[in-house]
This record gives sequence, C-alpha cells and structure tokens, in this order.
Amino acid sequence: MTDIDVLKQSKTIGIIGLGDMGLLYARRFTQAGWNVVGCDREEIFESNLIKYSNENFKLLLNGHHVSRISDYIIYSVEAANIDKIVKLYGASTKLGAIVGGQTSCKDPEIKAFEKYLPNDVEIISLHSLHGPKVDTTGQPLVIINHRGSENSLKFIKNLVSCLNSKLVELTADEHDKITADTQAVTHAAFLSMGVAWSKAKTYPWDTGKWIGGIENAKINISLRIYSNKWHVYAGLAITNPAAHKQVMQYAQSVTDLFTLMIENKQDELKERIYKAKNFVFGHLNEETNLLLDDSILQQYSLSKQPPGKVNPNSHLSLLAIVDSWYQLSIVPYDHMICSTPLFRIFLGVTEYLFCSPGLLDKAINDAINATEFRMDDLEFTIAARGWSDVISFGDFKLYQLEFERTQEFFSPMLNEANALAIGFNVETLSYKNLKLNVWDLGGQTSIRPYWRCYYANTAAVIFVVDSTDKERIDTASKELHLMLSEEELSDSALLVFANKQDQAGALSAAEVSKALNLVELKDRSWSIVASSAIKGEGLTEGLDWLIDVIKDEQL
Repeated sequence: MTDIDVLKQSKTIGIIGLGDMGLLYARRFTQAGWNVVGCDREEIFESNLIKYSNENFKLLLNGHHVSRISDYIIYSVEAANIDKIVKLYGASTKLGAIVGGQTSCKDPEIKAFEKYLPNDVEIISLHSLHGPKVDTTGQPLVIINHRGSENSLKFIKNLVSCLNSKLVELTADEHDKITADTQAVTHAAFLSMGVAWSKAKTYPWDTGKWIGGIENAKINISLRIYSNKWHVYAGLAITNPAAHKQVMQYAQSVTDLFTLMIENKQDELKERIYKAKNFVFGHLNEETNLLLDDSILQQYSLSKQPPGKVNPNSHLSLLAIVDSWYQLSIVPYDHMICSTPLFRIFLGVTEYLFCSPGLLDKAINDAINATEFRMDDLEFTIAARGWSDVISFGDFKLYQLEFERTQEFFSPMLNEANALAIGFNVETLSYKNLKLNVWDLGGQTSIRPYWRCYYANTAAVIFVVDSTDKERIDTASKELHLMLSEEELSDSALLVFANKQDQAGALSAAEVSKALNLVELKDRSWSIVASSAIKGEGLTEGLDWLIDVIKDEQL
C-alpha cells in the first residue's frame, strides 16, 4: 500500500462552502478516492440534500460538523466573507487538523486564521488560478505553507495531486503581490472601458469608430470580463492591499495623461510615456516576436462592418496601463508565474501598441491633435476614477451594483465574447514511461490567434487534418506553416494525423502530405500517419514515432 493510499484511508477532507470552486474540489477529491465531507449555508441544507443526493461526498449541516471531523479543512468562500465564517466555525476545528482557504486574496484569509483558529492548528492554504469550468490539468495551483510541518505539506500535495495542476509554492504576501501585478491594473482598465461605453450608451461594435486590431482586442477583453461573475474581480480589487494601491494609481495615471492631452502638452506627454515604455519594454529588441499583430487582432472584430481606415485614437486606457506599471515599478514579465492566458493577451495588446513601429507615436500625436475620441476619453477618465472610488470605499455591494449594471447593458454580446475562453483543454498523458502534458487547441478561426500563447517549451506539435475536407486543405497548409515559422517552435517535432481514413473519399496520407507541402520541412523531424480517431487506427503508430523522437532529443 502506497503512502497516498494510507492517507486516503485515514484522512477526511472537509470543505466549507460548496460554491463553484468548493464543489469542483469536492468532486475531484472524491473521484480520486478521498473521504470528503462538505457544507454550504445552513438554511439551504434540506434542498442541498436533494441537490447533491447522487454525489459521493457527504453533506453535513454546517461548518461546525465539518470542522469537528476533518483532518484538512478548506474554507472555499468569498474573500469578503472569510473573516465572519472563520470566526463562526474556527473554534470547532479538530485537534491536530490542518486548515486552508481557497480565496483569491490571502491577506484577509491568513489574518482570519491567525485571529480565530487555535494556536496549534496548522495553516496551509491553496489557490487554483482558474475558474470552475476550466480543466485543472496544467493550471497553476498556489500552495501557501503559512504554518505547517513538512509532513503536513506532503499530505496536502498528495491530496491535490489528483488535480494534475502545476504547483507553485509562495508566501501569502508573494501570492497577493504577484496576482495584483498580473491582474489589478488590467482589470481596472477593461472594467472602466465597459462603464464608459455603457454611460455613453454606445455599443462599440455597432459604430465606425472602433475599427482595427487594437480596438477588436479591447472590446473583446472588456466583454470577456463582464461575462463573468462580479465577485471574481471584487475580491482581488477590494481585499488585496497591493491591488488596491494599483487601481488607485491607474485612475491617477488616466487623469494625469488626460490632463496633459487637454492642455496640449505633447512634449511632456511623450516624455512621460517613453519613460514608461523603456521601463516596461526596454528588455525587448527589434528581433523580438510580439505576442500579437494586427492580422491576428483583426480576426476578433465583433463589428459587422468591414475594416476601413483606422480612426485617430489616443488609446488612453492602454497608455495608462503602462504608465501605472512604471509609476509602481512593476515589470509584468517578471511576474508570469501566476499569469493566465487572458493576462498574456492583456500584455500582448499593450506590447503591440508600445512596440510596433510608429503606433505609439501616432497615439501620442492623436492624443493632442485629434478630437474624435476626446469625449470618449473624458467618459473613460470619469469611469476609471469612479471604479477607484468604489474600491476605495471597500463596498462589495456598490461594486456589484456597478458591475452588474454595466453587464446588463452588454448582455446581447456576452455569449459571443465568451468564445475567447472556449477551445483550450489540457491533459496529462502517460505513454511508454513518458509523461506528456498535452494542450488541445481548438482549430476554429476565432481560436487560432491564441495558439501562440502556448508555444513556449513545446517539444512537439500534433496536427490533425480532416482528410475528407478537400476544400480547406489549403487553409490547413497555410496555418500549419505559419505556426511552424514561430521561433518558439523551431525545435519542435511535427506529427500529422491524416484523420477520417475510415470515410469514403478521404485523401490518403501521401495526398495530405503533398497538399500540406511537408517536403518543405527540411530542418525538422516530422511524420504523417493515416488515422481514424473513431476506430483508433494509426494513433499508436503515430505516438510511438513521437515518443522515440522526443527521447532521442532528450539524450
């Protein structure tokens, strides 16, 4: 019997709060063979008995019952409620138990544990840096050993191993600082955009003003945020001291830059912006491949109008992001350990504006000399200051009101914007004693621009082609060669599955190889295999070749 089997037989996992993330943990732990008990609000206990009657975890009346019998207790509650809930149930903690939390901000969580838990209780907290609908495999999972032994830490790592997440050990302060650095300012910017558009009663995709690559990304990211629940962002902004400071600075940067604009102080504006650029992006050179380019961004237009002449635009929201980072001495590239694909898109948009030839100078010139967006910049400045006021008040109800009011205005487009998060899955496979982390990237047109967010440290690319779709084989060829031209994939092996060989009229593997121009790949290990995913034919042959290539390159 292994160590983890012994733990599964002897330990009980308790979860206080069966919201989206608490329920995810309860299900995954029970599926892995752990004994799990949980509770939610006591007043909905009877209805939850019916709701969770088919679940394998045991539902208890309240946190007192959970705390009395659990060896590891996870408070999976909103950051705004952590203090009062730990105060309510902390005294019932089982002797010798370990306690942790799953809130997005660790400062109030740790303070509540230190204040209300007995001194002999160990504290080891968690934070899965993704939403409840995302596959946990390969996603960052922060472990904070605030007050725990090495044996207890080993127990927690054994527990969460079933999630197949990427473990990152941080202190509570490091966690809050890094999550703030990678999220606070950018959230403030795109939340403010939404408020500004809603106050002006403008759907940006319906007018001719917001046309062009940067505009497409700004609209999509803003709507992507408003497609989530308000508390996802409120907890970080209001309870995280580092985030609080950054949101305040963002509002100040917006105000300062807008003031320079309306005072026609172009030289002063340019000097300030270039100082920020050199600080944040100074390590990049002309050979650096930017995360995004205009041809990619253009594919994300929600506008039904064809692309035309790009209107003059100061891009005040993006200028202020970089100015804020400079004022706060934050280099976002230094804090990627807790980043998400969405943050890398945030960073890519600002990087594109600041590092693409001529774009930054044009934005500065437009800020002074063009007035087409002056009223929009005013609305945005007011919105940014308004968000900073909401956060400075520390009022969750006020935050919820402002967020949901804007969310309602944009509701017609939220489903389409949500497509940004669809099409990416990751699994860990074990094949012939080799462990493979496999990203499954959707092939839809709207998904392809985000492939490059996953290129780093890629050992091999598996490219699956529909051999029956002769009309789109040329498109597949172009996308394949465009992808392989990326520097990060220069050393990656290529395995092509000519799929659907079981169907009549399918191109043969040789015909697919010719259509894809695979013979042009001179400096890369590649192979093409005829396959049928439905029948399982060709898959083993392809993976055998791939494993041999990867092992040879590791020698």
